[in-house]
Amino acid sequence: MTVFRGALEWLRVFFLLAILTACQNTELSLSQAEAKLRASGIYPQQETLSLPQAMTAADWQRNAVLQQRLEALAEKGVIHIQKPLSATQAEEAIHFSLTASGERYRAKPEKENSGTAGQIIVNTGTKVLDRVDSVGPLLTTQGVNVRDVEFTWHYEAVTPFGEVLGIIPNQPAQARIAPALFENEWRFIDQ
Repeated sequence: MTVFRGALEWLRVFFLLAILTACQNTELSLSQAEAKLRASGIYPQQETLSLPQAMTAADWQRNAVLQQRLEALAEKGVIHIQKPLSATQAEEAIHFSLTASGERYRAKPEKENSGTAGQIIVNTGTKVLDRVDSVGPLLTTQGVNVRDVEFTWHYEAVTPFGEVLGIIPNQPAQARIAPALFENEWRFIDQ
């Protein structure tokens, strides 16, 4: 009798879950996805670049890409490179600082003591949402309902630091994000 009663309880739970799942509104249109993505606060999104305040002359010589970028930034007049007087000392430090022109692009730290000691953090550009292009089918991942949402965005307010990285303003790009359904509401979460 207890086995039968236990089976009935499991059957009741199963049907209750099936009813709750069936009642859940899982639809997400293009316009709903766009409105929810805009309201999420993910976009506009400020992008930053981290530059060293100093490095050894040996590291300078080994990192050609960083060396090119820093020299290009110095040519644009946004950073100052202070090389050691003696070029023979590989362990002597090369120091980098923002010029007065470069200071206006310094990123504001999100919080104090954010682990950026020894770094110069600068803004490169702002990612701006253009439109939602498609909403994929309903998928269940680890018990959570999700949908793939593809959207188009572009950069604006590109700084000289972004230009050195090759960021082109107003050039459309595509990305994908997967909102999750929580308590009958689709939520976009910055990942």
